[in-house]
Amino acid sequence: METQIVLSDHIESMPVSPGVSANKLINPTLAFAVPTTPNNLSFSVTVLTKGMSFEGTPVVSFKVFDSENNIINQIEAPLPAEQVKANINPLGTFNFNLDFRNVLFRHAGDYFISFELNGNEVNRQKFEIIVNSEI
Repeated sequence: METQIVLSDHIESMPVSPGVSANKLINPTLAFAVPTTPNNLSFSVTVLTKGMSFEGTPVVSFKVFDSENNIINQIEAPLPAEQVKANINPLGTFNFNLDFRNVLFRHAGDYFISFELNGNEVNRQKFEIIVNSEI
């Protein structure tokens, strides 16, 4: 399975034709600015997959870690595999779009977002929190 993790300020779903929509990432980034720390921040995460297996009842988990590998937020859920299989496109790709809301960042520096499948980490992306008192 191939994966990519993209962070952004927000994700919007836009209709492109009757019954069909496309996702629009607003300001994809590898760094977020906050006026001070500690601070709560809301952001979006898109996980792109290709060749993901949906056998059994897969459980997906998306975790935010600080630089000391402490989990500071997570989203976890079993996938409705049969429903997901019915929506996989002919390219074999499937995307997850998540909104993390009011995540508490206690300090500036490096953080990580991970994508796990059935308890096994598949991919991890580093991002940075930067204090910018001018925002």
